[in-house]
Amino acid sequence: METNKLVPKRRFKEFEKKWTEGNLGDFGTVEMNKRIFKWQTSIVGDVPFYKIGTFGQKANAFISYDIFNEYKLKYPYPNIGDILISASGSIGRTVEYNGEDAYFQDSNIVWLKHNGKLNNLFLKQFYKIIKWNGLEGSTIQRLYNKDILETNINIPRTYKEQQKIGEFFKILDERITIQERKIVKVKALKSAYLTDMFPQEGEVEPRRRFNGFEGKWQEKSLKDFRDESDAYSYTGGPFGSDLKTDDYTKTGTRIIQLQNIGDGYFSNEYKIYTSKEKAASLSSNLIFPEDIIIAKMAEPLARAAILPYHEEKYLMASDGIRLKVDKNKFDNYFILTLINHDNFRTKAIENSTGTTRKRIGLVTLGNLSSYVPELEEQQKIGEFFKNLNAQITTEEKKLEKLKKVKEAYLEEMFV
Repeated sequence: METNKLVPKRRFKEFEKKWTEGNLGDFGTVEMNKRIFKWQTSIVGDVPFYKIGTFGQKANAFISYDIFNEYKLKYPYPNIGDILISASGSIGRTVEYNGEDAYFQDSNIVWLKHNGKLNNLFLKQFYKIIKWNGLEGSTIQRLYNKDILETNINIPRTYKEQQKIGEFFKILDERITIQERKIVKVKALKSAYLTDMFPQEGEVEPRRRFNGFEGKWQEKSLKDFRDESDAYSYTGGPFGSDLKTDDYTKTGTRIIQLQNIGDGYFSNEYKIYTSKEKAASLSSNLIFPEDIIIAKMAEPLARAAILPYHEEKYLMASDGIRLKVDKNKFDNYFILTLINHDNFRTKAIENSTGTTRKRIGLVTLGNLSSYVPELEEQQKIGEFFKNLNAQITTEEKKLEKLKKVKEAYLEEMFV
């Protein structure tokens, strides 16, 4: 055995001894609630009944207080602080039981009833990095009691060190939760502004406007926004037969795929290329920084993004649509926001084809209409939502950083 195998890379300075090895079964037994039959549940009721599909979410079934009180008294029930585990479906999801009235589906949701030598907050984090016994390489998505009990666990020799580790990660989790709530709040604010600052169905003026603007907005089709000085300012990608996987290269002109088109943002992770010669042969399908690219296919349908200055030019794949906006008449970011608005997307879906995956054609999409104000008001609205989206992006990056920090600490503080 290596000398440092049972010593974490990072730990609180007052602790020095090696950790000990064991199995979860050394510390307790697997428990679960008594089985609840379908006839005992209702869609409304007294006590939420969580099945594997609603575990960690909002319950869609309930049981009566009579059943709850009887079963809680007679059969196993979690203590406050116990960590519930999903034993089927998405294996290993956890929920900390906080003492609320609730009941959980037997065998699919379980917990370790331990002898007090394990700290629940420590155990909760251990479950984040665990490799369950019997699951590796298996296609069966079921965690049996035997698998849980035979799973290896390394723990500090002192309960105090477990406790300090658990409390450390509790604080980190609380910060992550606060950051997640902040993002939800900003997105809800954006949604409310989108509703109020664009005309709703049957209206020609928004309910909320910047000071100094009034009057009806004008109806325009999507193709009306194009820059008419460019013959290819509103055009689709090449036919599939004109750009095949055989044409892909490691360098050259970057191809914009559906995977790159986010809902209001450009996703830079997926990168493929074709030769500059091939791109030149498809010059009518080129697209440039600040152009808007729209997805012909779901999900979601007709989502749009502005191309960044990562490259001098790009080549669209077959399921993209280029829109070069006439900036003398229209604001680029306003048009982007309008395309991604629920009102426009609803029209796109209503005019789409396909059953398993929706699709919309170039002409059909170009004929869809919306209401727009004069350029100055567009610019104000576009700048407003650009700043709001930048705030969301900033908050999401903070969240991502926190999660990476936690991931690094988990790797270094456990063995």
